[in-house]
Amino acid sequence: MNKDELIELLRTHKQTSAKRDLNLNDIGKIKRDIKKIENDYSTNITPTYQEGSKSNEMSSKVESAVIRKDTRIIEKEEIIRKLEEENEDLNYILNQVNIRLGSLTYIEKTVLTSRYIDEMEYDYIGNKVFYEIKHQTRGEDAIKKICKKALNKMSKL
Repeated sequence: MNKDELIELLRTHKQTSAKRDLNLNDIGKIKRDIKKIENDYSTNITPTYQEGSKSNEMSSKVESAVIRKDTRIIEKEEIIRKLEEENEDLNYILNQVNIRLGSLTYIEKTVLTSRYIDEMEYDYIGNKVFYEIKHQTRGEDAIKKICKKALNKMSKL
């Protein structure tokens, strides 16, 4: 993975994580909706078709209701399946970032996440963030050098 791709992954890390969490929230809501549908149509009847009929019409309103119930549940289960597939992709991306960040020293990781994930300026990182870690300040060039070194480490994995 090249440096530009890594920077993009870092910059979109918060949005990727938020999208995954929203999907999980939506999946939970849809599952509750399915339970509500099942409770609203709590019958043990399955639809039957009359043999010899010239149409595929149901023989009663109850059977039609069961078909509507099944159709609604199938539609909702398909939405859940798509959200879960999307979450698999999002989890892969988030894992890529976390694994690569795990290869860095604490200072490198903190400086890099401050710059690209938290979108802080180099001088602020050098004066505030670095000071909180080492009780020393660093100039903009030193912070850029730390970022470059960290990105190189991450891209070699």
